[in-house]
Amino acid sequence: MNPPEESTLRLLVVEDNEHDCFAVRRALQKGQSRWEIEECVRGEDALERIRKKPFHYHVALIDHGLPGMSGLVLCKRLLAEGIPVPLAIITGGGSEELAVEALRAGVADYIIKDPGQGYLQQLPVVLLDLVRKREDLSARRQMEVERDKMIHELKETLTKVKTLSGLLSICARCKKVRNESGDWTPIEIYIRDRSDATFSHGICPDCARELYPDICDCEEDSPTE
Repeated sequence: MNPPEESTLRLLVVEDNEHDCFAVRRALQKGQSRWEIEECVRGEDALERIRKKPFHYHVALIDHGLPGMSGLVLCKRLLAEGIPVPLAIITGGGSEELAVEALRAGVADYIIKDPGQGYLQQLPVVLLDLVRKREDLSARRQMEVERDKMIHELKETLTKVKTLSGLLSICARCKKVRNESGDWTPIEIYIRDRSDATFSHGICPDCARELYPDICDCEEDSPTE
């Protein structure tokens, strides 16, 4: 598994056990990714810190058995506020009911501190996977935003485009066109009202010779220099 594009990943550890904090730091130092780790003891402090920098942390590792606000309550508060930080609950005395409640609430992962500390070996992989999933989700959302913008712009363009189609009834002599109401309309008005075209009027050479034969004949007979 390749690490995300950023060289240093920012982790917030919310843990009141100093020994467990040290174990998490040491475990992450053994992984391939570089981690910048910040620590909080209380959930209330972590809530305020994340609120101030909602896009700063790549992931938060939150112990459930915190003094004051529990880890699950902290996660629910963050999720309710829409803060886009992947959350992982870690606990040494959890239950199946707690795990189900956490995952249903939207917590990204649930980690149990087993007595043999096997969880520490998997911790770098688990946290890195959460970061990667968040980046993939952000990329998909950005693609969806760009796609929706493109569709909106295309729809706006199409609404402005008017096309003429079908069989038109046109007078063989005066070239007026019969519209939907049965009225006869000059062809330039008919086209103007149904497209984005505009007209400027002039006289073609054939009509000029027919309407002004004297002038045209003089122009044709005049010697060239």
